[in-house]
Amino acid sequence: MTRKEQTDVLGVVFKAMDADAVIIIEALDQGKRRDAALALETFVARFGLRARKAAIGFANDTQQEIAMLYDPDAMTVRHDPKGDDLGETGGRNAPRFDGAFRIDLDVDDVEDLVTFSKPPLELAIKTKAGFDLHLIGAH
Repeated sequence: MTRKEQTDVLGVVFKAMDADAVIIIEALDQGKRRDAALALETFVARFGLRARKAAIGFANDTQQEIAMLYDPDAMTVRHDPKGDDLGETGGRNAPRFDGAFRIDLDVDDVEDLVTFSKPPLELAIKTKAGFDLHLIGAH
């Protein structure tokens, strides 16, 4: 199956779902030369989907982002990371999903640095009806 055929099939499935929102696991990558949100929005425009806006969270090095397509007429969405911003050096408190956590995993009295290879996507969502929710999409 070619990429075009795969894309066409995905377009048919997404059109049939007609969802207000859908989480995309292993979406296109985000980086200096690629814009995952733009690529997804170009895809949905091609198929005329209601869920026509894309939200992404923290980019990662795996080239597989977690994203959400949503209908901006049905809800507002923004990236809303929780936890302490501890950066790459980490800390002992629960970090944001883009941070590092220091813990002695192998009981050798040396802290190990634990990070997410694919940081979960955290979103603040407000529906048109006024319902607020915090959604986490994880790989």
